[in-house]
Amino acid sequence: MSFIDNLRQGAEAAKNETFKKKSARPLPDRWPTIIERIHGRRSASGVDWIAARDVFEELGIPAPARPSFSRCVAGLMKNAGWVPNLVGPRHARMRGYVRSSKTKSI
Repeated sequence: MSFIDNLRQGAEAAKNETFKKKSARPLPDRWPTIIERIHGRRSASGVDWIAARDVFEELGIPAPARPSFSRCVAGLMKNAGWVPNLVGPRHARMRGYVRSSKTKSI
């Protein structure tokens, strides 16, 4: 086997490996049930809040893929009664979601 054939085989193997990694994406059909079970942190004013990164971690979405799934996740969160807002302590605000603890469906 020549050197060029070895390079071609290596390139083909690397291509197949990246295809396998891309096809192992999270399953969006399970997301609504996962989002319904999400509990936020309760603030002193009586609202629950959760950071967007915590939602992505609950759904199992890897960090590089999060920008492409953000609109889908936002729509599902709105359907579950969450409202997008800046959340967290005053010195470290981040994107997230809030909802009244009275309207909690669980």
